[in-house]
Amino acid sequence: MSPELPVGSDVEGDSKPASDDAADASDAAAANAPADAADAADDVSPENSASSVSETMASAPLPASQTVEAAADAPLPAAPLPAAPLPEASLPEASLPDAPAEVPQPSTPEALPGQTKNLQLASPEEPVATEDNKDAPSSSLEDRLVDRGWKVRKEAIEEAIRRLENEDAFFDTLAPLMPKLVNESNASCLATAVDLALKFADGPDAAVACRVCEGTVAQLVEKGFNGRPKVAETSQEAILKFIEVDAPEPAIGILLNGFKNRKPKIPPLCLATVAQAVSYFGVTDMPVAAILQAIKPLFSSGKAPVRDGAVKVASEIGKFTGMALLEPILEGVRDTQRQEVEKSVQEGTTGPSVGLRKYREASESADAQNGGAAETKASAPPQMNPRDFAPEIDLLRALKETEFRTRLAEAKWSEKVAAMNIAISTIGSIPKLKPGEYGDLVDQICALVGHSHFQVSGHAVKLLSLLAEGLGDSFRPYVQKTVRLFIQTLNNKKVVSTAKAAFLKLYLDSTALESLALVMEDVKGAFSGNKQLSAVHGREAMFQILSACLSEPEPNVPKQEGAEAVEELADVAIAHLSDRDPKIREGATVLLCALAKPNPLLSQASGLRRRIDKLQSTFARVHKRVLEQASSAADGPSRPAAPRSPERPVSQSKPEKKLSPEKKLSTSAVEQKASLPPSAEVDVSDAFAEPTPPKKQPPARFRRPATTRTRSAKPDAKAPSRPQTTSRGGGAGGGAGPKGKTSAAPATDTEEDENIALSPDEAEALLGEALGGTVWGEVSGGEGLGSTKWQQRKAALETLANALGSQAVPVSGLLAAVTVYVSSKTRNLKESNFNVMKEVLTLFSAAMDQVVEEAAGADGVVQVSKVKSAIAPVVKVSVEKLNDRKLGDAAKAFLVSAAEVVTPRFIALRSLKGLNDARAPLAKIAIVKFLQELIDGFGASSLG
Repeated sequence: MSPELPVGSDVEGDSKPASDDAADASDAAAANAPADAADAADDVSPENSASSVSETMASAPLPASQTVEAAADAPLPAAPLPAAPLPEASLPEASLPDAPAEVPQPSTPEALPGQTKNLQLASPEEPVATEDNKDAPSSSLEDRLVDRGWKVRKEAIEEAIRRLENEDAFFDTLAPLMPKLVNESNASCLATAVDLALKFADGPDAAVACRVCEGTVAQLVEKGFNGRPKVAETSQEAILKFIEVDAPEPAIGILLNGFKNRKPKIPPLCLATVAQAVSYFGVTDMPVAAILQAIKPLFSSGKAPVRDGAVKVASEIGKFTGMALLEPILEGVRDTQRQEVEKSVQEGTTGPSVGLRKYREASESADAQNGGAAETKASAPPQMNPRDFAPEIDLLRALKETEFRTRLAEAKWSEKVAAMNIAISTIGSIPKLKPGEYGDLVDQICALVGHSHFQVSGHAVKLLSLLAEGLGDSFRPYVQKTVRLFIQTLNNKKVVSTAKAAFLKLYLDSTALESLALVMEDVKGAFSGNKQLSAVHGREAMFQILSACLSEPEPNVPKQEGAEAVEELADVAIAHLSDRDPKIREGATVLLCALAKPNPLLSQASGLRRRIDKLQSTFARVHKRVLEQASSAADGPSRPAAPRSPERPVSQSKPEKKLSPEKKLSTSAVEQKASLPPSAEVDVSDAFAEPTPPKKQPPARFRRPATTRTRSAKPDAKAPSRPQTTSRGGGAGGGAGPKGKTSAAPATDTEEDENIALSPDEAEALLGEALGGTVWGEVSGGEGLGSTKWQQRKAALETLANALGSQAVPVSGLLAAVTVYVSSKTRNLKESNFNVMKEVLTLFSAAMDQVVEEAAGADGVVQVSKVKSAIAPVVKVSVEKLNDRKLGDAAKAFLVSAAEVVTPRFIALRSLKGLNDARAPLAKIAIVKFLQELIDGFGASSLG
């Protein structure tokens, strides 16, 4: 209804004052305007805007005394502006004067608080979609995705999800809107927008997803991670999808920034997402250096979830790279955190569980070209090298800021060692050095290699190897000089282990030494000529170095040895097969085996084959062993090789499960068994092949005396269950079985030990005659085993161990004398000083190894019964020491070495006897664990 004016009123003139009621009504309407505007702002939609405004206008008539001009200028109520045309305020013809005035239309005011600024009044030609007019056209999807009403936006996002599933072209249209859609304040819309982001990231076009990855991931972190748990989980999945489509660096960079976010929910979720990304996609394409730098301060965070997240990220990275790359960030962390990381790294990994999409697409393409036949290398990421993720260090500049040169110039050896430790710590666990002028530094370090103090010499050798590894090709001018110094230090027994490790690092981890052909003259000079290594342990170490270098199937730095170098090394090894020292002969044989094994890194030409064939007439045993090693390597290794060093990076394949030192045989024992001929090695693979494996017979070289009784194949059914001894004639009660054979166990295993028929004086005279006056004087003199200082007694035992292997008299014939003499000097093997007692056990372990070498000789025959009698006292003491914290490993090593000679059955029976005599529960537990390891190592059938 249009408001009517009183008849006779002057339209052009001044209007009369409003009545009191009209004024009150106007004041009330003005007072309620803000409240009405606030209520209307809660829900603004095209369906109800027009009708609500029309009703408001109709329910607010103008006062009767108000003129038309005042009516036109009167403010509208604070209701939402309509999208439909306002009703015209026309006057009835009867109430207008002769010349009716034109009533102006009210102009559109600016948006009130809570209203959409760009909302336009609808024209009469554009009808609005309402409940009564559902067929009216709606706005486009792009407009509704950014609409002010959250319900409209949610419906539009759901429609976008449906269109993504059916229209590939819609990805390009939606891409620019993705960061804005995820930046949602409404919780319901945010959940739907995160689902849209996950669907978008998993789209067919990776390039489109990468274009908007940075902005979208930033909003997923800021909004999604701070939302409801389900929204946070979906946001994490969406970010991982963006990483999968080949956008790891921008996404990981945003997650690293999230580590510093002040919102408590975001940093733990960012850490968990980074850890999951490393587990899914590996480290090859990840910014590992930036990740490690970002998590380093988080280990000491005051929030437990953040600390746990940092440990998880470090553990996942360590599974691919090893502990060496993690050492810089683990300095100063809690012991529990380090232990957790080390435990996870030891478990290893099978490689990326998902992999980036580009590698999967390459794999599918390769399979399609091959007819879908085989799995190709395209499915795997490129080869990972931990050095690629280590930061480059400017060593020369860093050392100028320290006391390195000042302390290196000091005369005291301790100052020189401290100076080199500064350089070693600066280089770090994974050397990666910036190229520069290192000539002066290398010359200074080389001058210290020959220092009289072994600490200075050892540290100089270690520093040179780190420089060679870190500089790579830049160290090539100094490589020959360095190798020559390394070889010379092998004569120093206190530095030999450091020199061996340094030579291996130089060859396997540095590009400076391309092949052994560059230093072949120095290598050959170590065995002959004026530069020959005078010490036996030096030449033995050189053989070990060469064998280790040539046996490594996959060095960190690829190598290639030519046919000429291989043949020259073979000539060196063959020339030492007749050496008088058995350790040198063994080292030469192992080197020949390494040269003969099929290896892509070696050029094994016909010249090497001819040299090996000639051994058949001169060194038949060596020839047989070399051929067996070569054939077994061609068929595949019978047992997995142990890792070269703990710094070796973990491969992409799942590593073999490693046991702690308490749960496996001693390392020294395993190394000793590895040096035995193939016939002497114990094959444990068939112990698990069949439920009831056949019984193994002892090696042929361990021949029993002719008088030794054997177990009956078919014991008499009437024989007593307990084994009984019988006389040679087999009288009554003897338990004789068929064919007169006894059913009792061998006497050497069950009966009491025979007393050694040697007095200490007789044993001393026998050893003095066998070893010679000079050596025996060092062993038995006042500064030997007769000394009151444990250091001198320990040194005497070392001298005795070295002397036993270099004498013409077989060690098996001297074992009884050694046992009697050493027992008399160590209180019947009850020495109180653990250093001396440990050396005693090491002495007998070396003696057992020497017996094995003698048995492997051309005419080697070992009387097992004599050996058992000789070492029985040592076996008894070793079983008692299995629970000793300081002597347990040495005791276990001796028992394992003895089992190779006197059979595992003998050692097991003596261990059971010690188990019965033991009183302490921990001692019993230690013996039981050793028995289990003995069975695992030798097989249950070896116990008879």
